[in-house]
Amino acid sequence: MTNTPISDKSLYNFLKSLDIDVEVEHPFFGKVKEYIGETLIKNYYLHCEYDDKTKIQTFQWGIRAEIEISKMKVITNLLMYGNKQPKDWPEQYGAAQNQFRERGEQKEETRDESI
Repeated sequence: MTNTPISDKSLYNFLKSLDIDVEVEHPFFGKVKEYIGETLIKNYYLHCEYDDKTKIQTFQWGIRAEIEISKMKVITNLLMYGNKQPKDWPEQYGAAQNQFRERGEQKEETRDESI
């Protein structure tokens, strides 16, 4: 959510902290690694790059996620689900606040143009 690429290991560890193990079939997502590749990447919700030298796969928000998904809603739900506070994820919460402000300004500009 911070627009900084993360390694596959970091992504999988984060998912594990939400009780989503990429090695075990999930009741909602099914085979998680396949879901990431076949759904999230192919539909541009995640962007993925693979470094041939380091053999590390990195992920970051895709263009479609940037347009369609509210980072504030995501972080709010994650905080609630994990019984956490914004101070527990300051970078992610800051990115969500920035997106919220930017989208608010865009809505204001759109309203002004329609007058």
